[in-house]
Amino acid sequence: TSSSSTAMAVGMSPPPSAAAAASGPRSLSLPDMASYAARAQAEEEKRKKRLARNRASARLRRLRKKNLVDSYEGEVGVLETSLQKLKSHEWGEPT
Repeated sequence: TSSSSTAMAVGMSPPPSAAAAASGPRSLSLPDMASYAARAQAEEEKRKKRLARNRASARLRRLRKKNLVDSYEGEVGVLETSLQKLKSHEWGEPT
């Protein structure tokens, strides 16, 4: 008990083993580390799921964007061809 009396003299609480032996069952004021670990693990699982959903969403968005760009490029090609035909046409002359 010399460490307990030293701790009390300095203003610190006694070591947990001495406190547990003195009070019997675990004190409600002490944090339950298992619940903290479980909560941290649950939050980490949520984070991993969120990141996986975000990656999947980003991949789909990139695919949609690529398809849209390809579609626009095809449309530009058609319009350029039409423009060249119109430019090369001899206007005002009978056919």
